[in-house]
Amino acid sequence: MLEQGIIENSISNFNSPMFLVPKSSGEWRPVVDFRALNKITVPPRYPMPVLEEILQNLGEQNTVFSTLDLCSGFHQVELHQESRPYTAFSTTFDQVRSFLALSGYYRRFIKDYASIASPLTSLLKKDVPFQWSETRQKSFCDLKHALTSAPVLAYPDYSKPFILNTDVSYSGLGAVLMQEHQGKNRPIAYASRTLNKAEKNYAVTEIEALAVVWALKKFKYIIYGYPIEILTDHKPLLHLFKGKDLFGRMARWLLTVLDYMPTFTYIKGKANVAADALSRNCALTCAVSTETPTFDTLTHTDNFKAQRDDPMWSKVISYLETGNDLDLPHVPSLSPRFIQP
Repeated sequence: MLEQGIIENSISNFNSPMFLVPKSSGEWRPVVDFRALNKITVPPRYPMPVLEEILQNLGEQNTVFSTLDLCSGFHQVELHQESRPYTAFSTTFDQVRSFLALSGYYRRFIKDYASIASPLTSLLKKDVPFQWSETRQKSFCDLKHALTSAPVLAYPDYSKPFILNTDVSYSGLGAVLMQEHQGKNRPIAYASRTLNKAEKNYAVTEIEALAVVWALKKFKYIIYGYPIEILTDHKPLLHLFKGKDLFGRMARWLLTVLDYMPTFTYIKGKANVAADALSRNCALTCAVSTETPTFDTLTHTDNFKAQRDDPMWSKVISYLETGNDLDLPHVPSLSPRFIQP
């Protein structure tokens, strides 16, 4: 329904419970309980027309009568913009639990994580009604900001190998680029995207392979040419990219992967928390990284002036311009092999 544009993501002070009821065809129909909303809604009041008056007003010129039945007709009636906040329904416990699993995986890098996440973790307690408040919204936003800024996200250290963690779900792909830091994996960038219609028809192993290829291309500007280890909870991938009998799409993907010369490591699914959460919540369509601080750009004139003001380089410039003797003992960092006699 979200992909079809029937519903949309929203933040509202109103919340009604949603549940599924079975159809006679075996499918499921989403239903929202608006009884509490109906109690405070002022309905429009107007007299219903009498059937006899309707038939009398049809006139002799109308000779053909028909009815029109729309598929899921209620879903085709667009709500007014001002009415939409009142019809919001709750996010599921599983989505909150998934987000907390993602943020909790990096809690050691987030100061006062327990205090920040407390309003959300309280929702997972038994017999606690699901009520989304401004306090919980602030907790959610604070955790998102913490996950996508320093010191959680780190700058790449090209003296260390990269670690790429990928995972998939029925709806999307997720990836986390990391490096080892004090015995723990620290994230450098996140990425996720949804599967298109064709990709949803891929076999499970093909989707897992797609996640690897997509993640490598996504982070190519960071990792290309450097050692990289790929972590996956799908064991067939360990042997798939070593195969010799691949063809078609898989053969093309193999050529892409080999260009990065990665190593593959299997991890259990329960340990693949971060990438799994991203694959199930495909809000990130591009990698998120720390904001690079800006610096004033030095012009050629500024650079030239700084060299003339430098105690060492000013003497070198003077030697090159005048040919006067260069006092080498005062320039210990300059090797004699660069000085012409």
